[in-house]
Amino acid sequence: MSQNPTSRFQLGAMTLPYLRWPFDRALEGIARAGFRVVGIRPGHGDAPLLPENPTAADFRTLRRRVDRHGLTSVLMFAQRGSDGWPVDLCKDVEIVAQLGMPFLLDIPVSPSPRFASESAGRIGEMTWFTRVEEWFRRMMPAVRRAEQRGVTILLKPHGGIGGTGEDLALIVKRLDSASVRVLYDPGNVVYYEGVRPERDVASVADLVRALAIKDHRGGRAAVDFPTPGDGDIDHATIFRTLSAAGFNGPCLIERIDGLTTAEDVDAELARGRVYLERVVAEVTAS
Repeated sequence: MSQNPTSRFQLGAMTLPYLRWPFDRALEGIARAGFRVVGIRPGHGDAPLLPENPTAADFRTLRRRVDRHGLTSVLMFAQRGSDGWPVDLCKDVEIVAQLGMPFLLDIPVSPSPRFASESAGRIGEMTWFTRVEEWFRRMMPAVRRAEQRGVTILLKPHGGIGGTGEDLALIVKRLDSASVRVLYDPGNVVYYEGVRPERDVASVADLVRALAIKDHRGGRAAVDFPTPGDGDIDHATIFRTLSAAGFNGPCLIERIDGLTTAEDVDAELARGRVYLERVVAEVTAS
């Protein structure tokens, strides 16, 4: 259960694997699995973590809920509407700042994944181009707010314009702000694009500030995300590439499929932690 607090790789978990259960049960399980770092979804069990217009007291209460479990929250997912757009990214930046977190996680605009099995429902090229331009336009006020509030917006690969590390590097270049960086997700790069993350990560390593630990089996569009260490992702290679680029940040387990109880999640997170600690020890010793 012990972790080296000086490691470049701050191992932890997101609350996403516990999305069906209350937020406090997620925090309890993550702490029980031996982690001390957590990434937060803005709602659990259909209950929002904060009211629509949170007060200073609401922020203090949420911070105490996290502190009670000996955890440090480092990022929050942006809240998204039913249309896929962020609800209010400027507001999310402010929430993250008020909670004392360094990172807000967002996903670049994406169409439905163009998997080989899909033959209908694709949008036209000009419609897609318009959506992309609108996304960049909507991002800029949030980027300016993040600069003012000392928050870094992390972009996550999720198909569309941000399918790979190479794509994300180009997006960061266009947004042109030190307050926009990358959360690299090896599992998504394989799932959405069929690209091997062990090679792709090198194209964006200097911009990566956090890592989603999401193992994967199979090729593009294969819905198989097992416990870290049970899939095809070579985490040691990814960690070495990031370490060589000076990475120092959170590495959070995001997803494990096939689990039916919160206790199952507890056990698999703990097993994933043992695997990741072994990989980190191997990388840092070499």
